[in-house]
Amino acid sequence: SKRAMSYGEELDKAYLAKAFVFESDSKISSKYLKKVCEIDSKSDACALTKIVAKWSDKDWKSADQIFAKQKLKSPYMKVWAIKHYDKTQNYNELISLADTLWANKYLNDFIGKYKTLTLWKTDKTFASRELFQSTYSYLPDSEKTSFLSEVCNLEIEKDCAVEDFNGCKLLISKMQ
Repeated sequence: SKRAMSYGEELDKAYLAKAFVFESDSKISSKYLKKVCEIDSKSDACALTKIVAKWSDKDWKSADQIFAKQKLKSPYMKVWAIKHYDKTQNYNELISLADTLWANKYLNDFIGKYKTLTLWKTDKTFASRELFQSTYSYLPDSEKTSFLSEVCNLEIEKDCAVEDFNGCKLLISKMQ
């Protein structure tokens, strides 16, 4: 954000980033959020400020409408939409967006995690297990335990024995 502020590039995103940095101080954060839409009311960053407000109000339908209006062309908005569709359990949209981002190597960890979990939630357990293996092996160590926990929780929800599933087995051995 310092570079953007210095050179006047992508100021809407820079102000949005500043708003997130100061989220614990709502007064400062609100000032930055206001600036985002003043710069460009049709930008993805402005739309995201509106979406975050709708999330705070748990107004999922209005957030859906904002995403629909933005057309979700940028990877930036697609990532936020994936998070939204996971919250609202709109798994078809989530998988569709994940597939459009799959070629972006910088997002592979993010997409792999969401796609693995969503495939499991939609009873595509074979595909989920296959994707789990490759996703898990490439994740940074700092993210592996939380991913294993999420996968293990989904496995347990299927009312099966823990030892039948890779996520739970790996989590148990990692914790020992």
